[in-house]
Amino acid sequence: GIINCDIIYLVVDATSGITQLDKKLANEIISAGKGIILVVNKWDISQDACKNGDLDGYDSIKSFQEAYVAAIRKEFRAFPDVEIIFTSANTKHGIKHLLPLAEKLYVRMHKKFGTGEINRVIQQAFEARQPSTASGKRFKIYYAVQTGNMPFSFKLFCNRKALLRDNYKKYLLNCMRKHFDFAGCTIKLDFVEKDRRYSNVEE
Repeated sequence: GIINCDIIYLVVDATSGITQLDKKLANEIISAGKGIILVVNKWDISQDACKNGDLDGYDSIKSFQEAYVAAIRKEFRAFPDVEIIFTSANTKHGIKHLLPLAEKLYVRMHKKFGTGEINRVIQQAFEARQPSTASGKRFKIYYAVQTGNMPFSFKLFCNRKALLRDNYKKYLLNCMRKHFDFAGCTIKLDFVEKDRRYSNVEE
């Protein structure tokens, strides 16, 4: 099962698109803190359909593939940078790339990030976009450290967790994803209330 694996190949059907079961499995992978590679199987059927002119609205297999990738990115918001590989179990297309992708992901999942760099990314995120205020008070992060891998775990010392809105938490997570190489990795943010003496961020 998922719990006994480090990396999961989530296989989706190129002919049917993303299903509710695919989304459920992705959420289970996230909850378990595992790495993920998205495998789009039966790609040979899509290629044949393109050759036969049966892909309505697409003039090439490349344009269909780009649209498929965009749809995946939209559906799997928790893994916006997940590795996507197109394969065919019948023709063996793409199969040889599966293991090398998993090896690279395994290395990525064990990376350690410097505390100074983590805090610079957090501070730059705050400078670019301030969280909203509530009753005249604003959410602040004083200090952040990496506390684990598989999943990537970060402890963020803050003033009041109740001031943190879900949309701002997602914003911080996206800023970290854009800066660090988290492709296919689960990330956990743990917010811990501390007083101002822990602060290294300007008020």
